[in-house]
This record gives sequence, C-alpha cells and structure tokens, in this order.
Amino acid sequence: MSLSVYLEVKNHSVEVASTGQEGLDMMRSGDHDLIVLDWNLPDIDGIDVLTEYRSSGGTKRILMLTGMREDESRSKGLIAGADDFLSKPFSPSDFIERVKQNVEK
Repeated sequence: MSLSVYLEVKNHSVEVASTGQEGLDMMRSGDHDLIVLDWNLPDIDGIDVLTEYRSSGGTKRILMLTGMREDESRSKGLIAGADDFLSKPFSPSDFIERVKQNVEK
C-alpha cells in the first residue's frame, strides 16, 4: 500500500506531487498541516526543494524521507530545514506515528 493510501485510510487528506517542481508549487500554494518530502525526486532532489521552500519563507512542518542512512545525510536534511527525518525502510506504523507527532506540534 502506498503512503498516500495509508494516510487516507487513517483519515488524513492527501495531495501527491509526482515531481519536485510540482511539489514545490503545491507547498507554496497549499494550506498543509505537514509536508512529507522524499529526498529522491525525478527532477529536483528533495533537499533542493526544501531549501527553495524555506528560502522563500515557507514555514510548514516538513517530514523528510530518505533511503540514505548516513548521519551526514540526516544532518544535511535538518540543516536545510526539515523538521523531522525518517530513513527507509520504515514500517507503516512508524510512519503514521511520525506524521501524528508532527501534525500535533
């Protein structure tokens, strides 16, 4: 089951972007409680999307997802402006718990 479907099953409203640019446009124009941003995107990597969003004044909470496990990668994401960071692979229950924690902040 995809993360978006899993979130919807848990009664979250979800918008999905298929590219970094589409995601950045949605981040800037939408009213979201939380943005879940993958590091690896087809056109612009998630760090660049995050950096651009924060530099343009974006303040929504961002949960960054990545397959990279190195501490340096985590630090890079947090320095770029991620509020939380989750390394793949992760269980759906861990993901939902992180979403819940971030939405409640």
